[in-house]
Amino acid sequence: MAHDVKGESKLVFPGTVLGTEEEYLAGKNAGVDDNGNIVACVVGKEEINPRNRSIEIKRSGKNAIPFEANDTVIGRVSLVKENSAVIELAGAERNGMEKKVLRGVASIMIRMVDRGFVKQLSDKFRIGDIVKARVVSVSTCGVDCATTESEFGVIKAFCRKCRQPLHLFGMQLKCLNCGNAETRKISSDYVLK
Repeated sequence: MAHDVKGESKLVFPGTVLGTEEEYLAGKNAGVDDNGNIVACVVGKEEINPRNRSIEIKRSGKNAIPFEANDTVIGRVSLVKENSAVIELAGAERNGMEKKVLRGVASIMIRMVDRGFVKQLSDKFRIGDIVKARVVSVSTCGVDCATTESEFGVIKAFCRKCRQPLHLFGMQLKCLNCGNAETRKISSDYVLK
């Protein structure tokens, strides 16, 4: 459970396991994964309803999701898990027109990162990377994105050793400060060439 020692709710992120189907029902902004775990679908605070034995996530701020399928979004990678990455969204575009984003997060599942096989998600995204992605679906459980097309992926990356920006040479990213070479799912719009 996502409670601290005093029993108060903690902030949870999409994919955080909150309990199991045997213990609780999935309430608003929560879902059930393939293993029967109740997981958070949005960023927010976990709330347990003892009356109907359900868990829901209370979002902070507005409840409306201002995104639609095929929007282009830009954000910073804030979490990289084994099977998904979480992006804090900073901007969005629909049909070539920029639109204001209130606040939000999106997730990219490992199968939606690249057209080829992805062995480790950390080879494609790192915390702090700036990513351009396409919105695939929007639901009560959040915003799902993809970077499979060539224009989508990391548009600016930072060295994992010294945190300086990485420059693109051919298809390899290299740090001009320490000489470190790294890989990512690179967008055709990568900024430092």
